This record gives sequence, structure tokens and C-alpha cells, in this order.
Amino acid sequence: MGPARIALLGAVAALTLAAAPLRAQTAAGLYTEHCASCHGADRLGGLGPALLPENLERLRQPAAAQVIAKGRQATQMAGFADKLTPADIESLAAYIYTRPAVVPPWGMDEIRASRAEFKPERPDSDKPVHR
Repeated sequence: MGPARIALLGAVAALTLAAAPLRAQTAAGLYTEHCASCHGADRLGGLGPALLPENLERLRQPAAAQVIAKGRQATQMAGFADKLTPADIESLAAYIYTRPAVVPPWGMDEIRASRAEFKPERPDSDKPVHR
């Protein structure tokens, strides 16, 4: 390998490393990478709450950005200021306030299907059994 080729490969490597922190990720990509494991890939919740505009009505977007950056006390929500740029945090905050492309249905049929009815401990008892 000649000196010109080595120099070219070195320049490409340097540019690649320099551009890595500056790469622009989409808000959806940031969400998938940093949020989906707790809040669900579809933003419908999991270990953490759902992140849909309807669920965030009491939390204003600037406050949401602060939660993303600093975390939330007495919860498992960690802060991401050490992992994300301020622009990434603002982008994520805006993203969770947008409606998803596909809004999941939640009508009476879905509500009925989600209900669980528990049988009494003693089938012959019409009153609670206390121990």
C-alpha cells in the first residue's frame, strides 16, 4: 500500500470519527435508542408510562425536556443530559407530543377484552372470606 493510499485512508477515518458525534439522528431514532425499552416501541407504555400527547396534557413540553434531561425523582426515569445534546433532548420532547402515525383503537370492545374477573375464593360464598 502506497503512502497516498495510507494518507487517504487516514483522512477518511479521521472524517468518520469527527462526524460521528455530529451525526443527525431523527427524533424517532433517538426514541428507539433511548426510550423504547421503558416506554414501549409504540409509545404505549411498558415499565414507564405511555408517551402520547393525550397522556402528557398536564406536562408542558419545556417541563418534559427537563425530565428527559434531568430525570424524575422517586421514579426509574433517569436523566439523559450526559448522553444527549440539548438539541436531541428538545427533539425528543417535541416527538412525544406528536400523534403517532397509527393511533391504537381503545373503544368498548378493547376495554371489555382487557377486563379480568376473578372468581371468589370459595364458590359457595356470596360474602368475602376474611382470614
